[in-house]
Amino acid sequence: MSSLLLGGTLELLGGVNGPYNVLDETGSFGDPQAVTTTVAAQLTMGSAVSGAFTDNRTCSFQVMIAADNALALAQAESALRKLVNQVAPDVLRWAPDGGYPVFYDKFRGHVSTPAFSGGSPLVLIVTVTMDALPFARSTTQRMIAGSVTSVQLGNFAQPTEYLYSTPDQTDTTPYGLDLTLVPCPLGGIVYAEQTTPPPVDGPGLMQLSLGGYTESPHITSTLAKVGPVTGLWNLSDATNLTVAIASLDEPGGMTVVVGLTDSTGASQKFTGNWYQLARAPGVWFYTTLDVSGATIDLTGIVSWTLWMGTRDWNTDQTAYYYLGMLRAYSTLAALAATANGAQYKLSGILGDAQAPASIAFDRGGVTTNLLPTADASFESGVGSWVGTNANLSTTSSVAVDGTNSLQLSSIFGGVMFAASSKYAVAPSTQYTASLSCRAAATPQLANVSLQWYDAANNFIGSTEGSGVTDTTTGWVRPFVTVVSPATAVSAEISLMYADSAVSELHDVDAVMLCVGTSTVFGVGASTPKISGTLAYRGPSWASINTPSLIGVVAGHATTTAPSPFSGTYHVIAVDTAPIAGGASMVVTQYNGTTQVEQVTLTSTVVAGGTRWGDFGDLTLPLIDIPSQAGNTTYDFAVTGTDVILCDTRGFLVWVPTMTPAPYVWIDEATAFGMGGVFAGTMPDRTDAVSLLGGLGVQPSGAMSLDPGDNYLLVYTLDGAPVNVTISYYDRYLGQRTAA
Repeated sequence: MSSLLLGGTLELLGGVNGPYNVLDETGSFGDPQAVTTTVAAQLTMGSAVSGAFTDNRTCSFQVMIAADNALALAQAESALRKLVNQVAPDVLRWAPDGGYPVFYDKFRGHVSTPAFSGGSPLVLIVTVTMDALPFARSTTQRMIAGSVTSVQLGNFAQPTEYLYSTPDQTDTTPYGLDLTLVPCPLGGIVYAEQTTPPPVDGPGLMQLSLGGYTESPHITSTLAKVGPVTGLWNLSDATNLTVAIASLDEPGGMTVVVGLTDSTGASQKFTGNWYQLARAPGVWFYTTLDVSGATIDLTGIVSWTLWMGTRDWNTDQTAYYYLGMLRAYSTLAALAATANGAQYKLSGILGDAQAPASIAFDRGGVTTNLLPTADASFESGVGSWVGTNANLSTTSSVAVDGTNSLQLSSIFGGVMFAASSKYAVAPSTQYTASLSCRAAATPQLANVSLQWYDAANNFIGSTEGSGVTDTTTGWVRPFVTVVSPATAVSAEISLMYADSAVSELHDVDAVMLCVGTSTVFGVGASTPKISGTLAYRGPSWASINTPSLIGVVAGHATTTAPSPFSGTYHVIAVDTAPIAGGASMVVTQYNGTTQVEQVTLTSTVVAGGTRWGDFGDLTLPLIDIPSQAGNTTYDFAVTGTDVILCDTRGFLVWVPTMTPAPYVWIDEATAFGMGGVFAGTMPDRTDAVSLLGGLGVQPSGAMSLDPGDNYLLVYTLDGAPVNVTISYYDRYLGQRTAA
């Protein structure tokens, strides 16, 4: 049966023997009140209405209170009045028979003077009126967790890895659309390094061609066969794949399908779509393919295939596309990043109303390293590490932490191991082991594993991570994350190189074993800290370039052509040194290579004199140029490292100065409070301190999520946070229609 529960205690649809019953057809949850601004039109009849804010609703019910005697009747009435009249906000839970429950966040209300009816039982009829927040919310809080890091599956920098062919007319399965599949009239295009548009992820692009005809509606198609992959792709933690495609033409809607094949030979296709979105030539567009419901083994993917299809009605030419990214992500997907900032795409909001959200970001938690310093950073020797077919020593030529690293030298060639001593662990607990390694001359596949031992020191199993090929130009960081066996009391870390030549050298440093999933290196219980922080959610209808994070090179931050910016943006610059008030930023608009307009922005004084520079609002374009006349770009000349453009229709929380802390929280505004910005050193928030007291916090509206795709920029002065978590309740304009 239906339920209407007030304050978690009073059932207002109590039924035949219940003390409370809402009279039939007298109840109303009211309506959200749209708050708009009306602007009279200048040239036409009518007025323009704008504004996205929604105000509270009013819930009203006639409630019949029944009891066997006057004392019980008075007590029931008093209990109802107490709950309705209390100052603290409360919830009204509505669960229709056969439907999904929702909460209405209600405030102090009013109970009318009762209409008394005698007889047996005794009856009172009252009207209950309560204001509530405008949107009903789910009874279950949802969380999206992710990290700045992701798995790059294809960077399109290896010409020999990619094949290209065209499906025939019978290959309509990937698309699932009732249209005719028309083969591309051209053969495969040989892979070649591309420079236009600029690569989006890594050094290379892959060019594909799709041909069209003028017959009835159809799909033109391209099939890019890629594989086998290098080693195995372990996508067990991935919830989606992100593909980036650009075009120099003006394509219509597009379907993208990625097929994955695991080590058993089983395969599965995953589909993503654009619908009339890719209308800006030369701009990268992204589609997300959900793999969370995969029926194949995602821990061992050996090959992948890409299908692309566009729906063309009047095309009589070949369209050229560029494939620039294939990455595996958690639900919170980082789409673009610099050293200090990462841009995320959020998907999966079930409700149909704007959902206020809380954001937490941290440096990976209090990641206590279970290894002693001697075994973790090798400053005083090789520690407890021993080698198998490997001589171990230290070297000061390269290092991640301190000045020394561990060096492995192969004795006979072939498989080479290095292993630590045993460290105490807890049973049935998640652990992550990670380390940094690099090749002295010959790159090889490096793999980290954990060996488990019980109380009798018996070996009870081993868990390997995904291998990573080291390089001679920088450090890579292989890792393994796993739940320890139920009988485990100790574990040792080992590093394996599956192949090596005699006397081949590899360097190792910054070894980490910790509870949880962090791979951020630390010695002992030290925790990396976060200083100044910015969190910005762009409007849900904006392109991938909003919010935008543009790196400064040689004093200039330059957009790609054609620039997607059109609107008013809050301009923020960041530098490694403090930016004083009165600093200048020269913004120049170009049409092709011709300068067409220029303005100068001046920074205001930022609290604390930090490395943030607030250059105020800027409306782009500076001057309108028809798209047919050429490509518009912008140059931002400023002393700094990054320029951040925030669409003023979005939501900005900016903390220019703060005491560095491992954790920062931005709380949603609820019926119980206005939200806030907090920082602390403990993940359970037991020592969290508000940052709203004179530290330069600049909030711009409530941080919220909209149904559909959202874009979130997280930027910190000392490096992007390792972990980002979004929590929210789905919100509904009417009845809840989804679980």
